[in-house]
Amino acid sequence: MSYPDFPNFFSCYGPNSHPRSGAFHIWTEMWACYVSSLIVTSLNRCAQSITVRRDPFEVFNEAMDKRIDSLVWGVAPSGGYYISATGRPGVHMPYRAEEYYDFLLNPKVTDYVFD
Repeated sequence: MSYPDFPNFFSCYGPNSHPRSGAFHIWTEMWACYVSSLIVTSLNRCAQSITVRRDPFEVFNEAMDKRIDSLVWGVAPSGGYYISATGRPGVHMPYRAEEYYDFLLNPKVTDYVFD
């Protein structure tokens, strides 16, 4: 939900954020909790901006690509319209609901730069 070089920007329903299961409204609440937690941390640190570091961003995306490769909608043509021109599904989060919930419940503040 965060991108390097885009301070103070969060994409709650952006690329690869749609979970594999669960109601949409539950996930919107979790996305809001994730962002709110990081904003509160930023305020507590008297920071003007928050930006995800590039190295954890890349590690997360590499792990996500590996997980996507193990799912049926991650393989063309099985993935149908989910597969982008780059060969990557652009909608779904490949992690199970409980894994994704844990990611959102406990943001890794060490993955961010607070300025």
